[in-house]
Amino acid sequence: MTDTKKRPYVRTLKAWTVMDAEGNERLVRAYTAADVLRHVTPQFVIAPATHDDIISLMASGVMVETVGLPEAAPADESAGLTD
Repeated sequence: MTDTKKRPYVRTLKAWTVMDAEGNERLVRAYTAADVLRHVTPQFVIAPATHDDIISLMASGVMVETVGLPEAAPADESAGLTD
């Protein structure tokens, strides 16, 4: 049996560009995109939604934003029931 050593995990800082809705750009150096997001959006507070939050927001017309999943085809299309 050969004795092999694991390479140490090394995090590397990368340069990221961030542009807001008005087109203002920022240059941020961070390890991950999540680190960049946390750095540039300190005014946001994220917390798990309660059932009351979900009902209240959806009743007010707020749409649910899904992150990381491809948009699903409408049920009729996925079942092959199109005209």
